[in-house]
Amino acid sequence: MDLEKELETTKQKAASLEEKAKNLQASYDRVLSESKSFKTRAQESETRLQELETKKLEADGETQKLLDQERERNSELAGKLKGTVSKAMSAKLRADALACAKDAHNIDMLLRVTEHKDLLKLDEEALTVNGVEDFVKKARETHPYLFTTDKLPATETKKPKGDSKDDKIDMANYANALAACKTQKELDAVRVTYGRA
Repeated sequence: MDLEKELETTKQKAASLEEKAKNLQASYDRVLSESKSFKTRAQESETRLQELETKKLEADGETQKLLDQERERNSELAGKLKGTVSKAMSAKLRADALACAKDAHNIDMLLRVTEHKDLLKLDEEALTVNGVEDFVKKARETHPYLFTTDKLPATETKKPKGDSKDDKIDMANYANALAACKTQKELDAVRVTYGRA
């Protein structure tokens, strides 16, 4: 009898919570809609205010203030443009590096190699990147662990079977081998060796 009452009480609480959730979602949707509306109105008002200030300054003959405002707007736009160009150049460099180093483990790690950065020529005016092939070639020579090889070392795979003494020793060796890994390549080789790939 007590279980039936508790079940009924739980069902009533669940129905109440579902109703509250629906009400909260409806409130959230309404507030979000109003927020977007207010944001649009605020942007329109700000644009209109700037236009009115410009007209007033022109009418008053205060060209110096008008000139200062235009310089400030131009510097803001220049800052935004510089940030956009920087992002575009980074994306272009990354894409070119991906095309040249398809066998790289991680392209971001490859691009962090600073020893050969002088081979890269970035032209922000033309949005071009030159020297990526030479950079990848040098990085391949000096940092071969950043790239995959065609063949894996010949190893015998052995999977742990249970709680025997040999299996415990094998697991301890596996853990030690994992701890000694310094590169992704070494980690992959250890996993293959111990049948964990």
